[in-house]
Amino acid sequence: MLLTRPQLESLFDRINLPHETKVDLKQPGGGSNALAALTRLQQYTQSFVPFENTALHYSVHRLFELDVPSLYRKIVDDNEGGLCFQITRLFLYVLKSLGYTVYPTAGRINHTVSVNASGADNRPVFGDWAHMVLIVTITGQKYLVDFSFGPNAPVSPVPLVANVVEPDMKPRRRRLVYSNINQNADPDQRYWRLQLSNDPSKDEWFDSYAFKEQEFLMPDYDNIQLGFRHSRVAWFMYKVMAYRVLLDDNGVPAGWYMMWEHVVRKSWHGKVTVVEKGMGEPERVIALKKYFNITVSETGKKAIKGSFGALRAQL
Repeated sequence: MLLTRPQLESLFDRINLPHETKVDLKQPGGGSNALAALTRLQQYTQSFVPFENTALHYSVHRLFELDVPSLYRKIVDDNEGGLCFQITRLFLYVLKSLGYTVYPTAGRINHTVSVNASGADNRPVFGDWAHMVLIVTITGQKYLVDFSFGPNAPVSPVPLVANVVEPDMKPRRRRLVYSNINQNADPDQRYWRLQLSNDPSKDEWFDSYAFKEQEFLMPDYDNIQLGFRHSRVAWFMYKVMAYRVLLDDNGVPAGWYMMWEHVVRKSWHGKVTVVEKGMGEPERVIALKKYFNITVSETGKKAIKGSFGALRAQL
């Protein structure tokens, strides 16, 4: 399904995309500014379309929508966010409609540094295919493009070139390595492993996720989400979270807000502070609107009562 030009324009307005980027995107595949336009599109999406799971908690239906018309309505018309399978799926068709050469693949998240991580074990432990990313080709070069994840997502397209260190959200750096993962029985298996370093003065890196260049089809993601729906360990079915990137005055990613259950944290230029904690349900609803522009309806407030995701009064 391709989006019409009016639909694309409404989406651009939804994410406050700068005028000059809109002009670039009127050319097939972004024209001569293809990479810069894609970068802005990714960054403004990460800022204005939060990675969040409130529809799985603050609603009666608790739908995990994946068809493009429903996702367009959810994200553009209803001003909501979504999970990576939702936001990235919509932007897969956005990029196709804009004339980019793009296909989807999936990643294995390193559980030891995920938002639900616990413990101090630094060894990477990769899970199943739980993350959706895009591979975009511009003038013969393939790029990893991640429209929706969390604090450990790159904030601009990453060229699929091994061992090249690039700046990411300052002061963080990033690189891709091409190697097997420690869970492989076959040492000749190869993944692209996205690695990040938070301290530029140290040569210390951690894996965010690993992915391959194999194209995934839409039925693959449909089956994955069915597994999530019936899983007892998929955290987003039981815990409320929201995350979005913060842009500075020049439109450059400089920090983020993240809600995890009853706590909201803010990162700005690498410094993380707690801005809300100990929230109950009324306070969390206010925080969702204040920090993520997510409006919870009266029906949604009632729907979460008694569920696993509901907050109890914090001590």
